[in-house]
Amino acid sequence: MELIVKICNGNREAGERIISHLLTDNMNRLDLILLKICGTMARMGKNPRYIFDLLDVDHSGQLDYHEFVDGIRYTLNIWVTQEEAVELCSYLDHEETGLVSYTEWVSRVNFKEYTSKAKSEAARVTKADFLAALVEEYEYEVIGDYYSLRKMITAKYLSRDKMAELLI
Repeated sequence: MELIVKICNGNREAGERIISHLLTDNMNRLDLILLKICGTMARMGKNPRYIFDLLDVDHSGQLDYHEFVDGIRYTLNIWVTQEEAVELCSYLDHEETGLVSYTEWVSRVNFKEYTSKAKSEAARVTKADFLAALVEEYEYEVIGDYYSLRKMITAKYLSRDKMAELLI
């Protein structure tokens, strides 16, 4: 994950897409999110209570959706997509109150299991899978550039000077 952050140089959206491409066939998106959180927790040397309290900005003892998602994305600097955040909140908030309590947090997530998974061989990515994810992101961005350029070019034919201007 740290390598992806470094490669993307702060481009969170690209990093999130690359990470999502790394999902293996036997891993679902929720597992990936929990691996990210527990891996970060393990690297920090902290426990679930510390992480929950860190995310609980208003000290209410419960996390609303924005506190939780913003905390994960910005306080912990874990790159999760909007879809992943919604899925995680839905999973944790099984009472559907719109809030996550500490009890739900620790009862719904087996931190010991995910922390050990984050350090295991199963959480490692092969070089081939990593490179394939980078290629997929590159292709995504090239296609985006292509469509942006198509919108800019409205004339049927372009002079050499006009083409050079558009490319710059």
